[in-house]
Amino acid sequence: SAEEILNFAAKKKIALLSITDHNIIDKNIARTKELASSSKIDFVEGVEISTFDLDQQLSLHILGYSKDFDKKNLSDGLRSTIQGYKIRAEKIIDKLNSDIPNLNLDNLELQNQSKSAFVSRNQIAERLVNHFSGKISFRDAVKLAYITIDEDWMLDPTEAIELIRQSSGMAVLAHPQKIIKNYK
Repeated sequence: SAEEILNFAAKKKIALLSITDHNIIDKNIARTKELASSSKIDFVEGVEISTFDLDQQLSLHILGYSKDFDKKNLSDGLRSTIQGYKIRAEKIIDKLNSDIPNLNLDNLELQNQSKSAFVSRNQIAERLVNHFSGKISFRDAVKLAYITIDEDWMLDPTEAIELIRQSSGMAVLAHPQKIIKNYK
């Protein structure tokens, strides 16, 4: 939880902290800022936007940081991304339920258990590992939870950068090693 992260940061005497989640700003961000302030931690609001560059066929994550995002603008701009992830999860669950006897994953149940706005492949993979009683690795389970779909519902990296800027934020590339690895 954000509170656990802040407690850990305070013990380590961290002075500046941001907590990011994929494609959403935590609805409890005001409480997190209060807790950070009471722990004498400068808190920066953050988001990690999943993007897809169609020209390069490359998935990139763009971090956004702000002292105070325009949360409505940011949420509105990410609505189609969240909806796309929800549809992808439904398709993955349908495929896995069809392919794996007695799996019976329930999208609504998984969504209710999710700490995010959508069910992630990692969340589905955890269920697969449990279903197979640990006889497959998490990595193999993530591979099973992969489907090829059109990802035109994801923002282009430049669109994500512009959305962050229009929401009073600053954009930073997450995981830059992905680009370096692809251009070697």
